[in-house]
Amino acid sequence: MGTLGMNAINASANSDSLVPTEATPPWESMKLVGKGKLRVLFWDIYNAELYTADGIYQQSQYPIALRLVYLRDFEKDDLISETKKQWKKLGLKDQSKITTWVGSLNELWRDVKKHESITLYIDETSSSFFYLDNEQLGQVEDPEFAQAFLDIWLSENTSAPDVRKKLISGNSK
Repeated sequence: MGTLGMNAINASANSDSLVPTEATPPWESMKLVGKGKLRVLFWDIYNAELYTADGIYQQSQYPIALRLVYLRDFEKDDLISETKKQWKKLGLKDQSKITTWVGSLNELWRDVKKHESITLYIDETSSSFFYLDNEQLGQVEDPEFAQAFLDIWLSENTSAPDVRKKLISGNSK
């Protein structure tokens, strides 16, 4: 794992600079921009919700939160594999960064059960915090990661344009 990934993992375990792991996660004080459901063939995969401070989506404007409530059980390895596949489809070519980011996700993420959620909260400094339900799992400090991860859902080139449209709900600038 690259240095960045290791620093992010270590920071997630013991740092006072983290977003607090309080009972009320940061996105609960934010405004819903939009929500959508991903279906593949006849399977419901997840419900997605996008939150911003003012309820309006603007690319690269933080804070922002993307919450995925899973409608099936998924193993961590499957989630990571799909993330890599989506980055490839989006044309992300920096293998060194991808390897570092995948290492970070492998350390942070867990298997998810039906009705559990993974939320990405990106703060004003572009640090990415992951939560399983309301429990903070850790952070990735690379600002490029924040946008690359969001692009899976919010890029104009996403593989799920219907979900993107519902997430940004026409409330984008």
